[in-house]
Amino acid sequence: MAFLCLYAFSVLYFSLKGTDGGHFQCEPLRDQTCFGSRLDYNFTTLDLVTDSDTQLDVEENLKKWEGLKFLSKCWSVLQPLLCQVYKPQCFNDNVTLPCREQCLATRKPCSVVERYKEQWPDFLQCERFPVGNCKGGSVTELQLNESACKRPLVATKHESSWYEGIEGCGIQCENPIFTTEEHTRIHRFVGAFGSLSFTCSLFTMITFLIGWKSQNRYPSVILFYMNTCFCAASMGFLIQFADGARNRTVCREDDTMRLQEPGENDCFLCILTFVLVYYFSLVGALWFVILAFSWSICFKSLGSTRDNFAGKVVYFHAIAWLIPLTLAIGTLAMKQVDANSLSGICFVGYKNPNMRAIFLLVPLGLDLLIGGSFLTQGLATLCKLRRANPNFLSHRAAHKIKETIMRVGVFSFISFLTVFTTFACHVYEYHNQKIWEESYRDFVRCIAEKVARGQTWKATCSVGTRPDLSIIELELASLFGTGIAMSSWTWTSNTLQTWQKLWRRITRKNRHPELSHYKIIRRMKKNRVAPAVLYPAIPEVQMDAIMKMSEAIQGQGSAVKAPAPKQDNEEPLKLKSISELTPQENPS
Repeated sequence: MAFLCLYAFSVLYFSLKGTDGGHFQCEPLRDQTCFGSRLDYNFTTLDLVTDSDTQLDVEENLKKWEGLKFLSKCWSVLQPLLCQVYKPQCFNDNVTLPCREQCLATRKPCSVVERYKEQWPDFLQCERFPVGNCKGGSVTELQLNESACKRPLVATKHESSWYEGIEGCGIQCENPIFTTEEHTRIHRFVGAFGSLSFTCSLFTMITFLIGWKSQNRYPSVILFYMNTCFCAASMGFLIQFADGARNRTVCREDDTMRLQEPGENDCFLCILTFVLVYYFSLVGALWFVILAFSWSICFKSLGSTRDNFAGKVVYFHAIAWLIPLTLAIGTLAMKQVDANSLSGICFVGYKNPNMRAIFLLVPLGLDLLIGGSFLTQGLATLCKLRRANPNFLSHRAAHKIKETIMRVGVFSFISFLTVFTTFACHVYEYHNQKIWEESYRDFVRCIAEKVARGQTWKATCSVGTRPDLSIIELELASLFGTGIAMSSWTWTSNTLQTWQKLWRRITRKNRHPELSHYKIIRRMKKNRVAPAVLYPAIPEVQMDAIMKMSEAIQGQGSAVKAPAPKQDNEEPLKLKSISELTPQENPS
């Protein structure tokens, strides 16, 4: 019974202890300052706090809270509350407590406390303080000291830039977990490989445009669209090398990193790089799937004269261009475009890993699965055709099929490998992003505490776990390597001949290659000079007809060379074989 009475008395005592006018044990105040501001009273009490037994303990515990000095909005409301709780004014064993409204005012701007300490200490629970009648005395009027945001946080008015709910402070533009030297290293890496990918893709595009009349057919024209896409994606990375473009792309005017774009301020370059890299990368990946599908149906219909792509071209373009467009518009509408100071671009999911999974990993994974299936079917068809008809196929046809198998196989393997590596790197980032964020929080907290105490943080604060720089380089190399791989299909002797023809056309050198007898017969029929073939010798009348034919063919862009006028001492030209039908000059 006595125990129950003692328990009831203790509960009643502690419940009254948290109210204004309760009985407390006053003691002289040894240090009449609180966070550098002078207090205008001489007595205090330790009965409000549970983590301090002496005033020396109070000073030590107050230093632990100094790490929040760099949070301007938080510190402006938290500093008076801490002083009123740790060093309250005590007079005649009575203490005027802070009101509940004053305590609740600290919760939103200081939500970072709950992130780092899981919850507020029990003596700072707002339920312990009375409602209304806020009397803070001179403590509530304390002037803030060094309340500005400290690096790596900077002051900002953009709510989307606030770091982890810390009002008024956002992450600096240059990611602090990477050094300036590492930023420079990746910057040069992007410049080298991005320029190479852009050059290769642009070369392939121009090659197709030179011979567009003969190349504008499926499935070969798909390679033109693929290289166009990766050329645009490479351009998105290279924009940062223009004067001042890098900072305008990834940084806002207040020197915070661009997050959750598009926002209210100018973000044109950020959105431009996002569209070029994200949209055209997905379009290029879809054209890769369409190329694999086209090869598959072409190989299955070898020897057939029907048009396998009649009616399918419209669907090809609709799938390739509209699906990524829908995803890009959805990303912009949800404001999920974030900047990356390391790569110098804006992309999806740098802040929100779930958005990266939805808008990048899922479509890219489906592209790999479907495209790989079609490539496997196409190569299996070619191998089956070669094994099933070894005697039926001529030596030339068999060699051609073998060459096609090797070329398609190598091209498909390299292209698939680069796309898969890019996908794997994105999965790696998605899987580890939460771990990196937690390590980053600890890093920022360590810096804040050291800066608030006037100490050097570089020697003591470090990131426990961060993205591997070699993985980032592998991801970039794979992306640029995909563009280079797509352009490799045109690295043939036919491409060299195409450029030689263009050069002769530019320099106006009328060097005409010797025509085969098949082309000669076809052109002679076209110009109605076929009777000349029937004569064993070509007299002067037929020679004039051939000269007129040559002039007509040259007028149409032919490469047939006109003969020199026949001299009096020349013998009539004998037609020994059909391959000798091309007119040539006789020696004088």
